[in-house]
Amino acid sequence: MFAFDIQHRLAAILGQPHPSTPSSAVVLVCLPAHCAVDTEALYVELAERVTAGLDASAAVLCPGHLYAQTHFAAGERLLINAGPGPGPLRGCAGGPLGLLDFTDSAAVIAAVAADEYHTWASTVAGTPDAIPLHEVFQAFAHDATEAVSAFCSQPRVSAMLAADQRGETSFVVEEYATLLAAYQAGPAEHCRYLIDVMQLGDALLDLDGTLVTPAPLHRPRLTQTLAQRRQYHQEARRRLRSANPTTVLVACHTIVTPHRSYP
Repeated sequence: MFAFDIQHRLAAILGQPHPSTPSSAVVLVCLPAHCAVDTEALYVELAERVTAGLDASAAVLCPGHLYAQTHFAAGERLLINAGPGPGPLRGCAGGPLGLLDFTDSAAVIAAVAADEYHTWASTVAGTPDAIPLHEVFQAFAHDATEAVSAFCSQPRVSAMLAADQRGETSFVVEEYATLLAAYQAGPAEHCRYLIDVMQLGDALLDLDGTLVTPAPLHRPRLTQTLAQRRQYHQEARRRLRSANPTTVLVACHTIVTPHRSYP
């Protein structure tokens, strides 16, 4: 991706007026156990809960976002949109918590994280830490274009953009935002962050209707702080670990209009 493309996308996204502009997010939704064996009930429950809990205008399943162990052969029929996965894992959009895997999949993600961190560290070697995107945007909230220009002029960000321009790397937009803060916190923090994001998405809608998310749930992974993401990841994991293993967990892409106050 060329440097201009990154800057253009950041300016376009950050320039959207809050709070009326919809944005997409990956949301994990907890559903009653019977949804594992009743497809019609699953889609009805999912639509009702996403509409009520998120005011979302759309929700599309995310095949391959979650993983299950292949040795649960008898539980294969309970997985949602099951397909191939890395190594011994099966990719899926969801299923009963007791069948889902958050351990071996973390090891797979950690291997990816190590490679990505090495590429990033080599690219920015010798440059000082960059001021996080959300801080720059707050300082220039009146002008998204000026904010992006100020952010991209920092030596560390410039080095990333230049490497993209030369075709040596292909950093995605998120790597210039909250993920950049995780990179700067060191390889261990970056690894933890990537595992959490890949497994937990941007929000968890619990079985009791509670929405757990970093605040605000708008332009996720671009303007949220690393501390906000950590808090969400910790609470989401706590809730999933204490949930009944028969609870069905589904990953979906949603389009949300953030005019509500989320907890």
